[in-house]
Amino acid sequence: MAFRPRFFLVALVCVLSACSTTPKISDYLQARALSNEAQSLLDEGRYEEAIAKLDKVIAYGSIDAIDYTRRASAQASTANYAAAITDLDRALDLTPGDWRTQLLRGVFKQRLGQYEGAIADLEGVERLSPDSLTPMRRTAYLKLLAGQFDEAAVRYQRLRHLPGQSNTADLGQGMAMYLSGQWMGASEAFARALKEAPDDTLAALWYVKSGLRARIYVNRELLASALGGTEGAMTKALLADSEDVPPADPAALKSKTERCERALFLGAMRVIKANGNGARQEFLTAQRECPRDSIEGAEARAELARLAAQGTSSDEKLLQ
Repeated sequence: MAFRPRFFLVALVCVLSACSTTPKISDYLQARALSNEAQSLLDEGRYEEAIAKLDKVIAYGSIDAIDYTRRASAQASTANYAAAITDLDRALDLTPGDWRTQLLRGVFKQRLGQYEGAIADLEGVERLSPDSLTPMRRTAYLKLLAGQFDEAAVRYQRLRHLPGQSNTADLGQGMAMYLSGQWMGASEAFARALKEAPDDTLAALWYVKSGLRARIYVNRELLASALGGTEGAMTKALLADSEDVPPADPAALKSKTERCERALFLGAMRVIKANGNGARQEFLTAQRECPRDSIEGAEARAELARLAAQGTSSDEKLLQ
């Protein structure tokens, strides 16, 4: 094939000028239309294409915060949370009072484990939108993830007195108290949650765990409608007189979620029934398998910290 210098030159210019099927933006209205096209792509799950269009809109010199929030949503959908946060910073520079954008930034900071920054954002949202329950609930949850259990319990206590909470606030307060080692208070909170929703298997499991650790009476009548499924099986195993834990088929535990939940259950089982023997290894497994920004991840971290503190106390006693 003969070499065609004109074709080569056109191709080179196209590469250097980042040629694409998207036309060069020449005015504000075209920028807005292209941003709206990007939103449609976002809705269809075509995130990379949406980002490419929004890159052009922003490079044009957009002064609209929505272009940054749209690109942030697309970036976050590809798990690029750092880039998403940077875009939301720019959006908030343009619209400082937009609590929804600040709420979104807090969510993305949570994904990166930046709990202090996420909490600061959510507390800012609470001030900007004091009547919205979403930031109040999420701030309480973030304080759980950050290990600020007492503060989380106080926030859930406040939420208990607001309408439309079902048993969510009781569950949250119970988990906060459980993770801080306040077993009796946790048991009372989970009992309230079960009375609100008698078939809540999660509330039942935590109610039994906290009651057994507090060494107090566990009201089995509360559990009558909440013993189904995997969580119900765990609850029944904790209540059984035997200390044996039925072996699991490793091949059956296909997902990280299954391995996470089982490790947490085994850790609690060994703390309650085997004086903690083997619990640390189970909680280490849970720490590895459970998402960091989840209650399960927080539970694994809290249990490991508790075991470490107990080990230190034992060592100090031996030295005395």
